[in-house]
Amino acid sequence: MSEIEDNLTRAKNLIDASINDLRTTPEKSDISDLLDQVQKLDNYYKRWCEEFDIEEETELGTTYRDGIWREFQIEAEWWHDISLAFRKFRRD
Repeated sequence: MSEIEDNLTRAKNLIDASINDLRTTPEKSDISDLLDQVQKLDNYYKRWCEEFDIEEETELGTTYRDGIWREFQIEAEWWHDISLAFRKFRRD
């Protein structure tokens, strides 16, 4: 193969890889939507942890920082919103 053909083959492979990246890379808005939904859930979790700290008379933020071995429930609607954002992110 000549040098020109070799260069053209490499260029074509690079273009094909770039096109594939464009097809599989999430849009910035999809990333933002997913982060917004996760942030909503995290805010709820933080408030829940603070309530637990008050009940247990521990320093506020302890449970949120360290975690807890206790059941934590969320509304199915909230999980659905996260799931929708995640599916957009994955481009399902």
